[in-house]
Amino acid sequence: MSAGRQRVVSDALRGAGPPLAVTDARWVHGHAVIPLARVFLAFDTHTESVVILLLEEGRPSLFIPPRIAPWPVALRPAVREFAPEMAAQMRFSAALQPARTQTPCRWCAAGPGWGSS
Repeated sequence: MSAGRQRVVSDALRGAGPPLAVTDARWVHGHAVIPLARVFLAFDTHTESVVILLLEEGRPSLFIPPRIAPWPVALRPAVREFAPEMAAQMRFSAALQPARTQTPCRWCAAGPGWGSS
């Protein structure tokens, strides 16, 4: 990711947005908005992977994983809430969802308020 896009993602993450959510007991995700950009960010607590969708002035600017790669199906509702027009065009695959483990991750197991001190 270029330094310019890193800056836009960083700035956008400081914008307004809903509280973080947990989906499928593994994905911590949220989105934020500033006047020129919107960003969706999700973190898989099991594999420690990140997905990012950056929209600048309403147009897609950055996809991690790349636009042509499938995204985890568990994130489809969250992406649809963030950008319905993009969710309709993206590919989602259940194959990206590893089998659930017996023990939930330490963040997901902590329950409500896990991020507060």
